[in-house]
Amino acid sequence: MSKTVKIMMYVTIIVVSLSASLILLMCMPTCKYCGNKFCFGGCTIVYEDNREKSPNLTYGKKTNQPSTRLSSTKRANDSYLDKLTFIGDSRTVALKTHANIPQNQIFAENGLNHEQAMTDKVVKLQDYKSVTIPKAVETVAPSIMIVNFGVNGVGWMSEDTFMQSYETFINEIMKRSPNSIVVIESIMPVSVNYDGTNKVTNDKIDRVNDRLYELAKKKGLYYMATNEALKNEYNALDSRFDSGDGLHYNKTAYEVIVDYFLTHAIIKK
Repeated sequence: MSKTVKIMMYVTIIVVSLSASLILLMCMPTCKYCGNKFCFGGCTIVYEDNREKSPNLTYGKKTNQPSTRLSSTKRANDSYLDKLTFIGDSRTVALKTHANIPQNQIFAENGLNHEQAMTDKVVKLQDYKSVTIPKAVETVAPSIMIVNFGVNGVGWMSEDTFMQSYETFINEIMKRSPNSIVVIESIMPVSVNYDGTNKVTNDKIDRVNDRLYELAKKKGLYYMATNEALKNEYNALDSRFDSGDGLHYNKTAYEVIVDYFLTHAIIKK
């Protein structure tokens, strides 16, 4: 066999192989979660024990998350954080310092509770005008909102009053930005030493968190149980995460919190 014939044969094999590969790629279905080929479901790994179906779930058919409680996923890229807007109190404010979240993604104020968030002008928009959180939500229309209120009200409010006013706040931000995905985040724990201070106890936090989960299910929203990543065997804040006052968290805690965000990601279909 001459050299020319061999070259032509090799070229033919390469062309046929490339053509076959192209045809296979075109015929291969895309991942139902991320829309990519060759994913094989790797973009999301859902743990069955968390898949509590909710008939009211607003986003269940539009994202990878099929249940009210956010399930574990493969760790998203850090760029996923750019899609999130964080709403809350001092524990949310600290995301800027300890997690390098940009200020324009944080709608929060130290000492704020969900009742005050309805009327207090705590968010500065690009024109430097201060507005309420609902107004900021209406103006910005975030892709995904993570709401983390509670620790500044759970101690002195009755559980019923707390839940009524929390639902009022949720209704307001849903009305202001109906296309945003809303995630109710669990109230985070306090340390053993802080437990009982200002009537804030971890037992009450747990009871209210159960009701926040039910609220999320009722409204067709998501619930994120970040508190589970911060507790020790005594159902309190692990000492590794305590900033020193038993209520606020250190940088190590925020590394865990951000990792929880990234491993419980919401991927739009």
